[in-house]
Parts: sequence; structure tokens; C-alpha cells
Amino acid sequence: MKYDLIYNCDAYTEIGVGHLFRGIDIINYFCNQTDNLHVAIRGKYDKHLIPIIKRTLNNKVDILLENNASNSNLSIIDTMFYPGKQNINHNYVKETAALSEKLIMIWDVEQIILPKEIGIYINHLPFAKVKKSNENQSAFTGLDYLPVPDRFFNTAKYNLNGNVLFVVGSTPSHNYITELFELIKKNLKGSIQLILSPSMQFEFVNELRSKFKEFDILQNVDDLVHYFNTASTIVTTYGNTSYQALASKRPVFTLGLIDFQNYYGMKLEEDGYSINLGHISDLNVDKIKMIQDKSYLKSAQAKLQEKFNQPTIGNVLKIIIENLN
Repeated sequence: MKYDLIYNCDAYTEIGVGHLFRGIDIINYFCNQTDNLHVAIRGKYDKHLIPIIKRTLNNKVDILLENNASNSNLSIIDTMFYPGKQNINHNYVKETAALSEKLIMIWDVEQIILPKEIGIYINHLPFAKVKKSNENQSAFTGLDYLPVPDRFFNTAKYNLNGNVLFVVGSTPSHNYITELFELIKKNLKGSIQLILSPSMQFEFVNELRSKFKEFDILQNVDDLVHYFNTASTIVTTYGNTSYQALASKRPVFTLGLIDFQNYYGMKLEEDGYSINLGHISDLNVDKIKMIQDKSYLKSAQAKLQEKFNQPTIGNVLKIIIENLN
């Protein structure tokens, strides 16, 4: 079968679920804007994620596994090719290009030399640097192309006295997560809510619930907006969720489970968007205490109100739809 659009993204423990959830957001928005098109999502997915994909993805979209060789008029690549690294798998790009008439890449890295097979490149980072391989390539960069759904921009009125929300990705080191919880317990007070990655082992999550009964610990939530609405501050593992939190105009703190996340969190801080707490193995306690500093939160929220006042996913969808014609 030939599809109109195939969105290629992966989600497994070593790379997390950010690319998948971003893909689901884009596909669902796309399906709401178009009619009578054959659409699929394709990739490598941990088995426990399949029910979540089925529950949150538009029911008209097919779910294909990574070895499926279906063709399409347009393919989108949105993945981490190698766990913890920012390198391109050129064979993957060539193989995907061979199955599609046009190829778009959505990949938020600081610097990239575009593979020749890529026709359109989209990167929402405000500090992205792109080098093209040929004159036929087009690149769209910056926060005007942030693929975050409108509902995040339209969250409830900000409450300075809301709870502190942590959205934490998965890491092989349970000790790091436990130490993070200990730091939270020692340095923060009041209502603390933590949403843990679907990739985090269920048994370990239950251990955390038993040990830290004062926290509201959640996993496998379908939509973060509900939880953003009640938060005065959002602390995220750097990634897609960080930008969803910024769009919701809640003061954001980032942390890195791996080195590149810590680096990108520092870049966001340098540009004045958020505060980076550091690598999870060496978090900055003074910055952790800022999470409940009402003077800082009030100032940060006012700045975000100005910077993220207009939904932007429509700009991404416009590019996709134009390249289907």
C-alpha cells in the first residue's frame, strides 16, 4: 500500500518517548486539517508503548513497525538515530528516501549538515545552525516552527501558588532518580507532582511511590496540559516537554539525564528561556531552591507571556501540506 504520509519516529528506553509524542501531536493536528488521506506512523517502539500509541493517535492512522517497507508520497523523519548522540544515520535516511517521493526531516539539533536526500528541514531551536548540501533544500528554523499543539499555548490562567510539577525521562541509573527525589524532598516544600516516563520500569516506579509517599507520582498520562494547568513551575528533562512547558507560559527548569540534554538546557538558559539545573549526577542545589522563589517565578512568567503568545504548529503543518501537493 502507498501512503500519502508516513511519519517515521522511534520510542524505546534508550532514547525516550519525546520524538514519538511530538509525532503523534503533529499527525493528529494534520488529520484534523485534511480529509481522505492515508497516513501512518512507523518506527521502533517498546511493546508497552503500543497501547499508549493506540489510545492517543488518531484512529485513522496506521501503526507500522520499523521493518515495514511501505511507500509514501511524503515521509517525515523525526528520531534520535543513536541513543544519547546527535549523529545522523545516513543509511537510515537513504533507505527512507528510497521509499518516498519527498522527504522532510524534523530534528532539533544545534548544528547540522543536511543529507542530500532531505528536501525540507524543520528545527525549532532558537540557536540552530544549518548547512545545506544543495540549493534545492529548504530550511525552516526558530521558535516560529515549534511543533507544539495549540492546547499548550491556551492553558489555564497562571497561578503563582500552584504545585511544582516534574516531568522526568527514563535513565538506566535508578540511583540518579532516587537521588533526585531526595534532593526534592530536602529542598522543596508544598505540593510536588512528578510524572515519570512510560519507559521507566513499573516496579521501580512503585518503589518510589512507597518511599516518597508525600509526592504525587504519576506515569502513563495521556495529556500533559491538565497537569500544566495546576503548576506554578515545571521541571523537565530537556526535550520536547521543555518546549511544551514554555509554550504553556509556566517558568521552566531543565535537567539533563545525558550530556547533550544538559548542554542544550544550558543553551536555553543562556538565551533567557529557562534555568538549567545541570546533569542529574551533579544538580545545582542553589538553582533547585529557585524553583519556589516567587519573585523569580513572577518575572519569568511575564517574559514567557510575551515570547509565547501565538501558537506555531500551524506553520509546521503548512509546510507539510504544501509538500503533499
